[in-house]
Amino acid sequence: MATCKDCKYITPSPTGDPSKGVCIQARSELPKTQKTSTAIKGKMVKKSDEACDKFEGGESWKNIKDLL
Repeated sequence: MATCKDCKYITPSPTGDPSKGVCIQARSELPKTQKTSTAIKGKMVKKSDEACDKFEGGESWKNIKDLL
């Protein structure tokens, strides 16, 4: 079974903990009156957790330096 660390929606933990990450798969469309079109609701997860039904395989962000 796939784990969260294998999912393209996992990003590095803001705390720097290598065993955790933020899942950003929960997206919603905003009204056209907003400046941005999409809202992203992040959720802290353990990278070793079993992947949810929103799993999409891909290259997750391996390094916080990629964000800088």
